[in-house]
Amino acid sequence: GDFKRIRAVDRGLFWVNLLILVTVVATPFPTAVLATAVREGNVADIKTAVVLYAIIFALNAVAWFCFFQYVWRRPHLLHREGDAHYLRVDGRRAPLGVVSYAAAAVLGYVLNPLIALVIFVLLPIFYGVTSEGLPSARAIDDEVR
Repeated sequence: GDFKRIRAVDRGLFWVNLLILVTVVATPFPTAVLATAVREGNVADIKTAVVLYAIIFALNAVAWFCFFQYVWRRPHLLHREGDAHYLRVDGRRAPLGVVSYAAAAVLGYVLNPLIALVIFVLLPIFYGVTSEGLPSARAIDDEVR
């Protein structure tokens, strides 16, 4: 967790966190639309649902990018001095999400929705495996301990 590194919250961090929460709260709708489209089997509907799903999740990745950018530039909000550098390195996961979800939307709409569905399955696995940080960020974390 990145939030365990936060010592204090200011107004800006409050708003960035709210942006994350808004995008998380929005996720059930495109998920339901995608599930319904896949269940019904209409390819045009599936393509549209893939794009909607990708947009919402890309916006969530943008919100996380904003979080990382905001926090690493304000080390006074963090517990330890090294946390800012850790968050800067670990924050590289967010742009990967933006690019991957955008690619999923394009590839799923233009080529085949199955490509997008595979990306949609792989991204949460990636985020789960790296939930304690990218290996390069964990190395930084070990140095400052």
